[in-house]
Amino acid sequence: MIDELILKNLSNKFTRELAKGDLEEAEKVVKRLEDLYQQHTHDSLGTMIYFTVRGMRTILKGRQK
Repeated sequence: MIDELILKNLSNKFTRELAKGDLEEAEKVVKRLEDLYQQHTHDSLGTMIYFTVRGMRTILKGRQK
């Protein structure tokens, strides 16, 4: 339950940082999510985090060009 709230808050933070154009802070959010993913590799929250991080990486890659 707590980790789900952390995921939601970090996703919101990523969106805010991306809107401000601060790609460095957005990258830090992704790294924090990857650390959270390591704790949940074998449950459904891990799957949600995996696809969230994957989408965030795609967005960052598109913005860095």
